[in-house]
Amino acid sequence: MVCVWQDLVDTHGDFDFPDFSGEALALRTVLDKSVDEMYTISDKLWLGHQNRSKRNSERGTCFTTKTADLERPSNTIVARYGKDGKECLIPQKNKNPRMLSIEECKRLFGLPENFQLPAKRTPAYKLLGNSVVLPVVVKISKAIVSQYLSPSSIH
Repeated sequence: MVCVWQDLVDTHGDFDFPDFSGEALALRTVLDKSVDEMYTISDKLWLGHQNRSKRNSERGTCFTTKTADLERPSNTIVARYGKDGKECLIPQKNKNPRMLSIEECKRLFGLPENFQLPAKRTPAYKLLGNSVVLPVVVKISKAIVSQYLSPSSIH
């Protein structure tokens, strides 16, 4: 959502969103070849996800857990992701699925590798969850500057 003062709209028109068309990035593009075992969810947690998904499916609710399709974009990573990872579980061969690592989440949101987050996983996931994708914000910001704040748009 971009909000613009009415006087700017009167002078320069409604905001023109930049074009975001093109190929969606597959989740696999942000994944590391190997990650620490601490990201693999436990048997108990995985069984709990499966049981809840079965019960919810039988009741007709949509709250289910399944592993992510690595050829599609990621599901939304929410602030509670660090609790159980159910929004985006990465399938693993002959193992329970795993959560995204903090580094993979940073890549997913377009953050630079040197971006500093808390050392502890829970607060890091809380900050990453429900975040915005940095390259999208940059592109929209540049469009705002170009349309409303550049020398050619100021009369």
